[in-house]
Amino acid sequence: MKDLRVAVTAQSRRLARIWHTDFTDPVEMRRLRARVMAAAALLGLVSTAGGAAAARPATGSFWAVQAAIVTYLLCLIAWTRRGPRAGDTEFLLMILVSHVFGMVSVVVGIGRGQVSVTALSLVSVALMGGVFCGRRRDVVVQALFGSAMIALSGMLGGGGPHWPQEVSTGAFDLIAVSAVVRLLRDMAVAAVQRAKRGEVTDPLTGLANRRGLEQQGARSWSTRARERAPLAVLVIDVDHFKRVNDTQGHAAGDDILRRLADLIAANMRHEDDVTVRLGGEEFFVLCAVTPGEAVQIAERLREQVAAELAPVTVSIGVHETFPGADDPLPDSLWTAVDVADRALYVAKNGGRNRVVLALPA
Repeated sequence: MKDLRVAVTAQSRRLARIWHTDFTDPVEMRRLRARVMAAAALLGLVSTAGGAAAARPATGSFWAVQAAIVTYLLCLIAWTRRGPRAGDTEFLLMILVSHVFGMVSVVVGIGRGQVSVTALSLVSVALMGGVFCGRRRDVVVQALFGSAMIALSGMLGGGGPHWPQEVSTGAFDLIAVSAVVRLLRDMAVAAVQRAKRGEVTDPLTGLANRRGLEQQGARSWSTRARERAPLAVLVIDVDHFKRVNDTQGHAAGDDILRRLADLIAANMRHEDDVTVRLGGEEFFVLCAVTPGEAVQIAERLREQVAAELAPVTVSIGVHETFPGADDPLPDSLWTAVDVADRALYVAKNGGRNRVVLALPA
């Protein structure tokens, strides 16, 4: 019994890892979308087979329709193999076809005019569309298309004199479900994104924090390693910042830090460049350069700070390095920061408001 319990627990954890998804990651969302569609197709095959075995065909085309639905479900399962690579338009098309087959299976299998049953069957498709459609307009398209399928089921006849009211009710329910599900999904994604940004972002300046440096810096380091190109590592410190806080107050000090952060970010030229507030009045820059360009970038930044934030000045330690493809990250990154930091102390001990390039080892 104990071995069985351990096996069940291990299997449950494995399944949880398979289905766990970061809703902010498009690749993971496409994988989850494929798994959900595969599970829906398998359930559809089972229910179709059971219905076909128990039902008495009301029309001569009943078995043809059943065969068509089974074929569609098999195609759906096959599509899930492509799911992680499928685009939003391809998925929307699959959702629209699902609406058509859902309407046909109800009308032919149960009877014409079953508007309420058709609406109920299409709501499940609308749920998947609301959650997994990549664009909001796709959710609108699938909701309107599903409403058209509901109206078509009523127009086929046999629904009694009140079928227009049933159609309007079913269409409203489907559109409302799609809208509410999408709204809740977007709120959840926004909350996760805010939480992620809070983990890697400095709240005062909006730059990355130390954790953000490890994430973004590792990507930049790996990119430059593949390109066999150098990186400039700049450690920037505000000169006599304690004096600013003591004479002008902490609010003025915070304002200087925000303005300095804006200046540093404005000097970044590549999308892989990383700007970080390491803590206090110390900042860090990881930027792509050509050989020998690092000191020029640092000098330009120092002069700009002296001109726009006077009388505030900065000292900058510079280290230019060639990342290696086999460098252990983030250790190699922090080693480069330490080298630039030692150059910064040389600049501060040498009189401040200057740039010092770290000597090669």
